[in-house]
Amino acid sequence: MKKILILIFLTFFYSCKKNMKDDNCFYLLNKITDITKQNELNYNDIYIKGCDKYKNYPNELKKCDSCYNLVKKLSNKIANLDYSKKDEVLKSRDSILVLLNRKYMHFKEDDKLNLNASVFKISIQYEMSNVFLDFLVFNILKPTALKVKEDDE
Repeated sequence: MKKILILIFLTFFYSCKKNMKDDNCFYLLNKITDITKQNELNYNDIYIKGCDKYKNYPNELKKCDSCYNLVKKLSNKIANLDYSKKDEVLKSRDSILVLLNRKYMHFKEDDKLNLNASVFKISIQYEMSNVFLDFLVFNILKPTALKVKEDDE
């Protein structure tokens, strides 16, 4: 009888522990997905701020439009990749980073991880949403050190 009670207790304990771990992972994945969606909403905000800022400068307005459209196209490309083919996804990611003139050496550490397809998809989308956001900030809003002379007038 004691053996049965111990087995039931151990089974219950490990099943609860497994469910806790799954809930934690599920929670973190949802948070990362939410941050990615928030970054995508920020793309629109940056674009609107850029259009408002450069409404009197047609060349800068064209650059603002082209940067925003490029990010939207690349974001759609990332969203529509087949994440079961990890090598193709990594090549696409690297080509996008080269196109945006972004360094990607720090991404190489994560490439070695053995992630399942859904976690891999979320991680790539999260990384790329941050890259796209940085690209838009530096090319549309232009932090103080990068501002054009027209902004000083």
